[in-house]
Amino acid sequence: MPVLTEEMKERLDFLIRKISEKIWVIIIKIWFEEDHVHMYCRIPLTKPISTVIWYIKWASSHAIKWEFHKEIKKWYWKTWSLWAVWYFVAIVWEIISKYVENQWKEENKIEEVEL
Repeated sequence: MPVLTEEMKERLDFLIRKISEKIWVIIIKIWFEEDHVHMYCRIPLTKPISTVIWYIKWASSHAIKWEFHKEIKKWYWKTWSLWAVWYFVAIVWEIISKYVENQWKEENKIEEVEL
């Protein structure tokens, strides 16, 4: 039985995007599973990743637990938290930047000159 209904997923999508805008996080892609969320986003270098994740989880949890209280109360942990405390983060900037740089060089046929 899925924890997140389609209605909750739609609402979470809206909330997470709005919350992210407030803290200058750019959501590139977001998708939902039955009980968790995947986000591909750009976080400003001035913002600690842990703080961004905490804030998005905290704000979205509070909004959803009040809007969908009856539907999700059986899934609450003892603390009434919608999300688990753990999360996974992968930083892909180096991989993406090298890919983009190589694509640009290939398209423009630019050769690097060593000095």
